[in-house]
Amino acid sequence: MPAPHATWAVPASTPSPTASKPPGTLPPAGRLSTSSSVYTADSSRTAVLNVRGMTCASCVATIENSLRREPGILACSVALLAESAEVRYDPQRLAPADIVSMIDDLGFEAELGAQKVDGAVDLKIFGMTCSSCSGTIEREVGQLDGVTSVAVNLLGEVGHIVYDKNKLGVRDLVEKIESLGFDALVCDSGSNMQVESLHRTKEIQSWRTAFWTSLLFSGSLMIVTMLLPRFIVNHMFCPGITFGGAMALALATPVQFGVGQRFYSTAYKALKHGSYTMDVLVVMGTSIAYFFSVASILYSFSIGSMEPPEIFFETSASLITFVTLGRYLENLAKARTSTALSTLISLTPSNAVLLQVDKDTKATVERKIPSELIQPGDLIKVVPGERIPADGVIEFGTTSVDESLVTGESLPISKAVGDAVIAGTTNGAGMFHFRATRVGSDTTVSQILKLVSDAQTSKAPVQDLADRVASVFVPGVIILGTLTFLFWAAVFATSSWSPPHFDPALSRFFFAVQLGISVVVVACPCALGLATPTAVMVGTGVGAQLGILIKGSGPLSVAHRLTKVAFDKTGTLTVGKMAVSGYSKSIADDLLSRAEFLDLVGVAESGSEHPIGRSITEFCATELAAAATGVPAFRSTMERFEVVPGQGIRADIRRANGSLAEVLVGNPGLMTAGGCAVGEEAEAEMRRQEAGGLTVVLVAVNTVMAGTLALADRVKPGAAETVARLRALGLGVCMITGDQRLTAEAVARACGVSEVHAEVSPNGKRLLVEQMQAAGHRVLMVGDGVNDSASLAQSDLGVAVYGGTDVAIGAASVVLMRDDISQIVTVVDLCRRIYARIKLNFLWATV
Repeated sequence: MPAPHATWAVPASTPSPTASKPPGTLPPAGRLSTSSSVYTADSSRTAVLNVRGMTCASCVATIENSLRREPGILACSVALLAESAEVRYDPQRLAPADIVSMIDDLGFEAELGAQKVDGAVDLKIFGMTCSSCSGTIEREVGQLDGVTSVAVNLLGEVGHIVYDKNKLGVRDLVEKIESLGFDALVCDSGSNMQVESLHRTKEIQSWRTAFWTSLLFSGSLMIVTMLLPRFIVNHMFCPGITFGGAMALALATPVQFGVGQRFYSTAYKALKHGSYTMDVLVVMGTSIAYFFSVASILYSFSIGSMEPPEIFFETSASLITFVTLGRYLENLAKARTSTALSTLISLTPSNAVLLQVDKDTKATVERKIPSELIQPGDLIKVVPGERIPADGVIEFGTTSVDESLVTGESLPISKAVGDAVIAGTTNGAGMFHFRATRVGSDTTVSQILKLVSDAQTSKAPVQDLADRVASVFVPGVIILGTLTFLFWAAVFATSSWSPPHFDPALSRFFFAVQLGISVVVVACPCALGLATPTAVMVGTGVGAQLGILIKGSGPLSVAHRLTKVAFDKTGTLTVGKMAVSGYSKSIADDLLSRAEFLDLVGVAESGSEHPIGRSITEFCATELAAAATGVPAFRSTMERFEVVPGQGIRADIRRANGSLAEVLVGNPGLMTAGGCAVGEEAEAEMRRQEAGGLTVVLVAVNTVMAGTLALADRVKPGAAETVARLRALGLGVCMITGDQRLTAEAVARACGVSEVHAEVSPNGKRLLVEQMQAAGHRVLMVGDGVNDSASLAQSDLGVAVYGGTDVAIGAASVVLMRDDISQIVTVVDLCRRIYARIKLNFLWATV
């Protein structure tokens, strides 16, 4: 089934509109040509808008179809979950304000979002007191080489500057403004997120209040009409008016016109544009039930009937209650999804240390600046434990950097002069200086942010089944009700026959109207409106009991058509933590016993903060304790410890017999530098272990090669069985990882995966998912890290495993709350069963 968004192009020959624009909506100066109205592709503009009030895929279709008919709109893409729209338009015909008005006229709330303009910045400017201040800033900043335009809002204290990023940077602009005697700050990049979060919170609170209000009244109505004794309910105050009818009218009216007011508003605007949404269905069904009940009471009163009138007040009130509950749950799911982007923004540190040469003393001085003011070419200092503020190349120092959030590599990467570093990654134990090469929106983290945002914008959920049924069902029910009325009206007009139990006091025409309306009320829209929410509520509830969180109904309509499952490696199929899988001692026992070897290695690595060092210490302690229960794990003591960045560690160990041993643990480079020959036997062992995807560490004692240790990221229990069960369901399985190929292939063999994509960047993962989708596959992506977030958002069904990052959880459609990889099979099976139940409910609802 198609996705509820489309991208289209309007032919260049579309005639120009003849109607004049309202005041204030003309294009910017210079955009309108009186001599020619020919549109060229290079002159198009793209407007990014925030759109609120969308509740279903039919809302997306309404906006897109309406914009498509407007002259000057060239292309459009609307995202339901991201609550945004990208509209490409001809600036000779339209201004962004026109597009906002078009969407507002459809019953939604639209506003211009952060526009995609390269080399543009918004600055908060303090100290302006009059128009002369703003004019000075505009004039002086505008004279800088590379500045295209400057617009300063005096009341808002905001300046918008468009500039050439190749000639100057944001810090140049800030320093220029400060030199004029004002203070300037870059507008908080997270402020839009905060505003959107506030809007979302208000909408959630609004629907929650609406639900509890309608539940209070409809619950009381149910008690009155269904639980109270009949003699109380049918007690008549006067002919035609019962106690139950009067109470039902009083309780249903606030629900119908208080809580239901928003449905009337959106339904009116949808009908005005020829759309039959679920809101139209709700308004039609509840209004007919309500007004027919009122008419029935008035008619019974007018003829003095002693029989209770036929009323359907509980139908209208209960349906509005259930629909408001569904809208409340949908908004909760959308709020969880949006957290992915705000979490990505927080990965980059807020401040950085800039190194500059003092013009007078020629000495290097440190200056703390906001990260957004870093420019290409700046020299930045990073201390141990800090996040790196920009992409760049190291010019001084050595360290190890944890790049797992971006690359998926579980081990810290050794870095030296000339090596590249990535913004948002975490520095290890070393201090270094690096030259910034990519800053701001050009950094790797910002690109991942853009990938996630684009994936959520370009891939809306599959068209909601209820709205597609409603588009046919609404007119169908109206036609059926009309035909019923016409049939009975014809029967009563041409004969004197009356149905059994017909009240002679009742008008035959009113009875025909009553039959026609009864068809509409019974058929529409209770069962249809509840078909999806009841199945989703029960199914997602079962999923929660199993430790599976399903975000809304979107995943349910995709799972039954999945054809391929793509797994990340580190932290998904594997534990994500290096552990010693075995060791080999090459030195003679009379020189160094097995216990002494483990004792020296364990003590030496006990001073290391590297994950490999911690794993080796834990392994040695466990092995020694198992061999001699009750005896302390390590009997030697460390006297000197040194980390050799990029190579390993060097330690002086005081053995139990009092002798001193120099221990080296690391790679061949460390052995050579320490005067130890690796030897052919150790080299052969290294090649054999590395061919199997293991990480090999060499050990030397007193410059003599003593042995090797092999480490590997352990495969999760049940991973191989999970892959086999997915294949049994008819799904293809592959693995996509940023890790090296040998390691990836070793894990794939252990899990039974034959298709492996190794050494893939975060953008590469997303592109692979796109390629699979282009080949006709419906892809389920399973991941846990920031580097998986773009592919999780791009996939048809994204699953974040237990222990995943906040970004991955936000980008995924399903979250596993238990550390059990086999739940992937449960996810597929559960979603398939829920969707089958929804279709069965629709079948019974339309019968």
